[in-house]
Amino acid sequence: PVYGVIPPLILDLVTKQLGRERVPMVDRTDWDVNVFSSTNRVCPRTVDLKNMALVHRTWALPAQTILRSRAEIIGTKSLRSFFRSVYIGPWLRDVYFATMLDGENPDEMLELLTLLVEKCTNLRTLCLYTSFRLHHQLDPFSFSKVVKKLQHLQSLESLWLVQDRGHIACLPTLCDVLPKLTSLRH
Repeated sequence: PVYGVIPPLILDLVTKQLGRERVPMVDRTDWDVNVFSSTNRVCPRTVDLKNMALVHRTWALPAQTILRSRAEIIGTKSLRSFFRSVYIGPWLRDVYFATMLDGENPDEMLELLTLLVEKCTNLRTLCLYTSFRLHHQLDPFSFSKVVKKLQHLQSLESLWLVQDRGHIACLPTLCDVLPKLTSLRH
């Protein structure tokens, strides 16, 4: 054995453990108090993974794989920028999207969300937090386009469709799609 070299198996286990220790995205977010509470904090494990990617070129790929598996996107402008980044693709496993209250274009947001679901086919967790104020600006049934695309996500385990107030007009479509999501747990 060569001394000073970490075996790939050990490196893989370390990066996966660091990935598990990152701040949970959706399951532990307190929606009533502050929807952004878990996304605004800088997680030390995320910083550790970024530093690992810089230490040595053999460490970069395992660390980047974990870092690129999650996206926390706030607002349509950030979502638009996200499509130009290296993070979009089948390696993306967890997506948290929240709308901003002011200055959002609801039609563009729905178009981009539909495209996001199409491009990220291996999603495990999807959280869409939409504003009640935003729903006054668009046809309440237009969100059904996004919901229809969900039926193609065969790896989806957690689905969160959260509105701060109001009703979900796409509920009939959602009821048609849910039985097709066989891996869905919550």
